[in-house]
Amino acid sequence: MLELTEGFENGLPKPLHRRITNVVDYGPCAGEQIGFFCEVSVGLKAYQQTGLLPRVTAYACKEVKCEEPSLCSNPSKDKK
Repeated sequence: MLELTEGFENGLPKPLHRRITNVVDYGPCAGEQIGFFCEVSVGLKAYQQTGLLPRVTAYACKEVKCEEPSLCSNPSKDKK
């Protein structure tokens, strides 16, 4: 999931990326020692606050194919 959010953000114009950076708050993640669940959750909240949640959803539907809830692949990378 972190790869998905990073891919989405890397494709954004700088002004939109700055909007996300201005509202994202990783403070609640300070105690997390393993995994990226907190960071992804914080990122999704920032997308919602900036109005980008529909756009990240469309990006995810285009870029990721999930055969099962925990088995996802990136079709565009798999073709290479």
